[in-house]
Amino acid sequence: MKTPELETAYCATAYILCLPDRQIDLRIGAMSPEMDEFLYQLGATCLVCLTAENPRSKLLEREDNIQRNEALKRHLAEAGLMYFPGFAESLDSEWPTENMLWVPDLSTKRAKYLGAYYQQNAVVYLCHRQRAKLLWCSEK
Repeated sequence: MKTPELETAYCATAYILCLPDRQIDLRIGAMSPEMDEFLYQLGATCLVCLTAENPRSKLLEREDNIQRNEALKRHLAEAGLMYFPGFAESLDSEWPTENMLWVPDLSTKRAKYLGAYYQQNAVVYLCHRQRAKLLWCSEK
């Protein structure tokens, strides 16, 4: 559910894409030439950053989060979707680091569906040469 507090927390987070040769940092509301270059190299137009950890912002045990993210990986693989590893790190250390997956070329509808399916409040969405934004998975 979208609240001002959640939006503030999401905006106070660094979303990191982990590649074999480098990491790329992204913030909500920012543009990223490095992400644009990565999208160009992939031949993709957008990226979604999502997780299955800590559903509805309720902290779970590490093992539960690992199992949830493994289920998300299987879900993506079974759908034939490519993904890249990453993590999200609170800039104010108010929230533990979460493992994230970066998925190219998902529609906003499918991104919101996956976020809702894994009980997330929002996912991060970035299109080539645009600012990163939050897609809220439920407007309730």
